[in-house]
Amino acid sequence: MRIRIVALCAPGLLLSATGAAQPQVTDLAPIIVSASRDAEPAAEALASVSVIDREDIERQQPQSVLDLLRTQAGIDISTNGGLGSVSSVFMRGAESDQVLVLVDGVRAASSTAGLFSFQQLNPAQIERIEIVRGPRASLYGSDAIGGVIQVFTRKLDGPSASIEGGSYDTYRAQAGYGGGGDTVRYSVNGAYVDSDGFSASNEKAGEFVFDPDDDGYDEASVTASLDATLSERANLSVNGWHSDGKLELDQGLTDTRNSTIGLNLDFDTLPGWQQSFGFGYARDDQATDFSGFFSSAETDRVTFNWQNELSLGAAHQLTLGADYYRDAGLYADDSSAYDEDANDIGVYANLRSTFGRNDVQLGLRYDEHSEFGGHTTGQLALGRQLTESLRGFAAFGTAFRAPSLNDLFFPNFSNPELDPERSHSTELGVQFQPSAGHLFTADMFYTEIDDLIASNPPEFIPFNVEEATIKGLELGYAGSIATVWNLSANVTLQDARNDTDDTELVRRPDRKAAFGLARNFSNGGSIYTEVLLSGDRTDVGDVSLPGYGIVNLSLQYPLLDSLFAEARVENLLDKEYELASGFNTSDRAGYVGLRYTPAQAD
Repeated sequence: MRIRIVALCAPGLLLSATGAAQPQVTDLAPIIVSASRDAEPAAEALASVSVIDREDIERQQPQSVLDLLRTQAGIDISTNGGLGSVSSVFMRGAESDQVLVLVDGVRAASSTAGLFSFQQLNPAQIERIEIVRGPRASLYGSDAIGGVIQVFTRKLDGPSASIEGGSYDTYRAQAGYGGGGDTVRYSVNGAYVDSDGFSASNEKAGEFVFDPDDDGYDEASVTASLDATLSERANLSVNGWHSDGKLELDQGLTDTRNSTIGLNLDFDTLPGWQQSFGFGYARDDQATDFSGFFSSAETDRVTFNWQNELSLGAAHQLTLGADYYRDAGLYADDSSAYDEDANDIGVYANLRSTFGRNDVQLGLRYDEHSEFGGHTTGQLALGRQLTESLRGFAAFGTAFRAPSLNDLFFPNFSNPELDPERSHSTELGVQFQPSAGHLFTADMFYTEIDDLIASNPPEFIPFNVEEATIKGLELGYAGSIATVWNLSANVTLQDARNDTDDTELVRRPDRKAAFGLARNFSNGGSIYTEVLLSGDRTDVGDVSLPGYGIVNLSLQYPLLDSLFAEARVENLLDKEYELASGFNTSDRAGYVGLRYTPAQAD
């Protein structure tokens, strides 16, 4: 029987199997859509996947989305300072612009830089995050070399509010309401954060960048959704997100605005045939005044998607679709400018079949890009339930990434002769669940990237690297200890190298680990401890960043029905470390707050 996507919002259904920030294991089979563009149990996906849900976010009390992602296997981050600072997210050693980011199904990265502004997302507005490791170009086209991260914004049922204050004169507030009836549901959720921050950079950044003053950040954001049942066979959903932030730099100020809006119409055409039509719009604007040098970038991306899901009997699901996106970017500074656009049309097919204890997924996609012509990508994955407690899979996939508008057109720092990046990836994975309360996972991967786009100081002109290779191993565990304790852990070992120069790819450690230990109390409270460990990394300019280990602690305690007191201590041991050379991270910091969230209706 086909699983309908509406099941995705069922309370308590989503729980990760391997993420260090998700220690509960009462349900090891959340439903996901990002791995195959259709709803499926995560345990049956022929890929390495994990889910961060709302319960995880409330337990961890992160200051940013980056705090959530850095605990996940295969993910590394870098930041150029505190809250709101420029950030990068690397997945399985791939560049941050080789990870496709979706917000409620909308491609959300900047058209100019090719990066998504994770720092602009407020955790108070997120319902869950789906993470799919490994290439997914056969489904999504360009950018999905390292994997896919899809963020789903919250859909409230009743009132919700929270306030928080703490170190660096940081204050947060959130308030929202959702309601409606059986036919129409709506939700609106607003959030605000204001922080004096700390100095983003230090002496190693150089005299031109460094100023020892505090660099503050303030940001206001809102999400909204509308879900309407048009008939017994048709549903309409609209989701929107907007964020407006202001970041102080050591030598200037940056104003940022990010928005997405997605509209999706689903209807059952015939028994066993469901169609969906989607429209998406994403905007990423930035204006910077750096030491009197003013620049602005205005980018937008329009997407259309038509998807058909065909049930070919109980054991076979065929997905056919076509999509289109157009990127446009306008950049200007005191002495130069560009105004350019590019577009892509793609068609795809994905077949999932079950044969007894065996599963197969076969995907094929063709893209026609306005700047680079045609690209064909494919995916083949085979899985088998080896025993009642042991499952394994093997996968092979190809992917590509078209150069961003900045890569091609940025004044004095571009290269119009760039070729697209192309990759081939192989993965082997196993899941071992000896009992209902314990799950072990292991995933081994190998990726070759041809024509990797890189740039080196001082010119920073992008060029193609002939070949880079990334190989690694991810190990994970989630389980219960003595009933009331839940432990999760993951370890990532990887080697990401530029083979042409025989150098390491920057800001990606060879080894990292994350551990989470939680105790849930009978009154609804919890205490949670996480430990993050990272090995040495190479940074830009052949700089070596030493490894580090940090400990975070959070507590939530019910005061009244649906009212919780919260507290979090970050960097408990006051470790001094850098995620990017010359840029600071938080010292020991503490935050306390109140959260009111009524229980969701079943």
